[in-house]
Order: sequence, then structure tokens, then C-alpha cells
Amino acid sequence: MTGTLYRSKAIVESELHQGKNHLVPDSVSHRDSGRFSYAMLLVYTVSFLLHIPERIPAIAVIRPDLILLGLLAFSLIGADWTRVTSTKPGKLLLLLCAWIILTVPFVEWPGSVIRDNWKPFLKAIIFFFAIVLTIDNKRRLAIFLGVFLGCQLFRVIEPLYLHVTQGYWGSAAHLGGGEFLDRLSGAPADIINPNGLGFVIVILLPFLHMLLFGASSRMWKAAYIFLFPLLLYALALSGSRSGLIGVVFVFVGITYYSRHRSLMTLLAVVIFSGFVLQLNEGQRDRFASIVSTDTNNAATAQGRIRGWGQELSVGMKNPVFGYGIATSKEALFNVNRSGQVSHNLYMEALIELGAPGAVLFFWFLGTSFYSFKRSAETYDSNENGIKTGELGWVFQLRHAITISFLAWFVFHLAQYGLTEYHWYVLCGLAVVVGDMDKKFSKHSAVNRTSLENGKLN
Repeated sequence: MTGTLYRSKAIVESELHQGKNHLVPDSVSHRDSGRFSYAMLLVYTVSFLLHIPERIPAIAVIRPDLILLGLLAFSLIGADWTRVTSTKPGKLLLLLCAWIILTVPFVEWPGSVIRDNWKPFLKAIIFFFAIVLTIDNKRRLAIFLGVFLGCQLFRVIEPLYLHVTQGYWGSAAHLGGGEFLDRLSGAPADIINPNGLGFVIVILLPFLHMLLFGASSRMWKAAYIFLFPLLLYALALSGSRSGLIGVVFVFVGITYYSRHRSLMTLLAVVIFSGFVLQLNEGQRDRFASIVSTDTNNAATAQGRIRGWGQELSVGMKNPVFGYGIATSKEALFNVNRSGQVSHNLYMEALIELGAPGAVLFFWFLGTSFYSFKRSAETYDSNENGIKTGELGWVFQLRHAITISFLAWFVFHLAQYGLTEYHWYVLCGLAVVVGDMDKKFSKHSAVNRTSLENGKLN
């Protein structure tokens, strides 16, 4: 037979080589039905990350963040939720939500959860569901990544520009003896502290390196080369020790995936040397406190480590149900007289969710990573590591996601994140890209079988 039912062997082999059929065709994936939901996801992402209400006080009174959240959530009601429930990460996140709701009567402070604390959690987890339910082809994935990374880049460049042009810092660290170290934080309309700014840089680097520097276009490579020193300069000004540790692990991951590991190692040494040389005395002392106790900042570094034990003791006072979602600051203040939110994701989860809830949360993260890696390995084995054509950037994206998982697990020894957006974005991307890999492998296997059986002309 000929016509639309059969294609030539040369065409099929060409499609397999170039990475065609990476997803189910748009007509099958119901692209049009989720167009409004996808548009709302993009709008919500911009408003959430750039804090639009804080930038436009006139609209802040109507709570546009909650309005957008409601519109996005409402638009997802009619979506194909089997895209969530058919995945292990999706099931686990739904189970975690059920745990949080059902245990409200048994947590230490249910009033805080019911009154306010559910809001940041809902604002964060909506990213996972919206990404999985609306991103079903490479074009949508590319646009979302452009919006997400563009907003994150703006969050770094804006305070850096204000620093260069107006001397803006935004924060300071107490060194003792009445001395302070100026530290760059987010812009006035942003809410991130210096460590938060450092983490945004940790978020950006693997994606920018893999997607821009790994691109075939010289323009994208040049853009990365221009942005890279700006990001490192902002990291130096932030004085974020956890940010520097995160960047080191990002470099380790980038080097691992590089075809020229010796060159990348040498380049990393040169970059690190340049980074240290441009630090002022106070910044050099702060970063040195990561490995040395003979510094002015050593007390704060050691205090952070001692805090883990104190936070563990707080969590063990109510180990089954916890104190309630987003209550770690309240718990630490009332039990331990500490005025800060938990700065360790692992302790934060134990304090707020109890041991069973913490297990569910980290099971969700681990399963997202493991399932993603399994699908990527299956794809690589089926397709012999195809990296060319239009599939190339998705291949690079997989490396960026893997590096991010590993670097973030380390970074969050000194950072909270249970009710923050970033884990749910990363896990959502892992599910979407993993689903792409499985669909492409399935279609490719069918085509290869047809070729082998001689059914195509």
C-alpha cells in the first residue's frame, strides 16, 4: 500500500535519527483544550517570580496573586488528570496533600495552618500540577523554560544593576564587635535574602550552561559567556556560602557530562581563582569560613550546623503529626526561642509534617528523580544516545535537570524549601521530560519493528 498509511524506509530512518515523534502529535495530545490553562501558567509564573503586586501597588489591594492562583487552579479542573495520577510522583504528591489536610486536627498549631499557612504551600505545588497537565509538547516546554529562566535571570540582574548604578546592597551580616558585612539581596520589590539570591544563581547555571552554551548557535553561546561572569559576580556580592557550595556541585555535574573533562576541570580552577581574587577582605573571610574556624564568620557557620541538632530536637517533640505546614518558624520560636524559619529542608519537613509526612515528601522528590533517570536511560539505550537535530536541546535539558537535583539536595542542607516553588517546578519538568522520553522510545520501537519486518516501502 502507498499514500498516507505508509512512508518510505528512508523517511522513517531520517525521523528516527533527527528525533521526530518525540511526542504524540498535537492532534492526539489535545493541545487546544489546555491552551487557556497553559497561558495562565505562564502569567502566574511571571507574576509569582517577579512579584508584580509589589511592583504595582495600585493592584496589590485586589490580591492578584490569589486571583491568578484561583484562575489557574480552576482551569485545571477539566484537564486530563491521568497525566498526574498515572505517575508515581503525581500520586505521592496527592498523597502528601491528603496527609496535610487529614492531619490538621492533630498538628500542634492547626489554627496557623487554616488561617494562613496553606497559601504558600498551594502557591508552590500548583506549579507541579500545571506543568504536568499543560506541557505536552516541545514548543510549550521551550516557551515555559524561556519564561521561567528569564524571570530568574531578571531577579539576579536587577539587584546587580542597582548595586552598580546606585550602590544598592539590600542586606548585611553581623560580624560581631559592631561590624557588618554588606550583602547583595534581591531587589526592593523582591523578597529573597542573600542566600535566596545565591540559590537563584544555582538554579540558573546548569540550565543556562546546558541550553545556551550547549546550543549549536554561536549567538546563544555568546549570551552565556556574557552572563556567566555576571552571575558569579552577583554570587560574590551576596556572600552566600551555601550558594557557593551549590555552584561547586553544579560545576562537578557540568564537568561529568562534558566531553572534555580535563579542560573543564582546568577551566573551573581558573574561574575559581578569579572568583577569589575579586573578593574583598570581608567576602573572602565569609567564604573561607566554610572550611576554616579561624575567621570572623566562623561562628555563624558553626551556629548553622549546631542549629540542625536543635531543630531535630524540636521535630522529635511531635514526631508523628508535626506542627503543621509552614510552621517551622513558629515552632522554633516557641520551643527553642529561635526567631528564624528552619534553614534545613530535612529538618523543616520533620518539624512541619512529622516523620510520616517527611517520608512522603522526600519519597516524592526521590521518585521524581529516579523515574526521570530511568526513562532517560531507557531512551538512551533504545536510541543509541541520539543527540542531534531538534532533539538536541531536550537531551541537554535532561542533563540540566539531573545536575539540579543533585546540587539542590546538597544546597538544602542550609536552605528551606517545603513550601517553596522550585522543587515542584523541577519535579514537574522531570515528569514531563521523562514522559517525552518514554513516548519517543515507544514510537521509535514501533517504527523500527516495522522496518525490520519489511512493512514499509
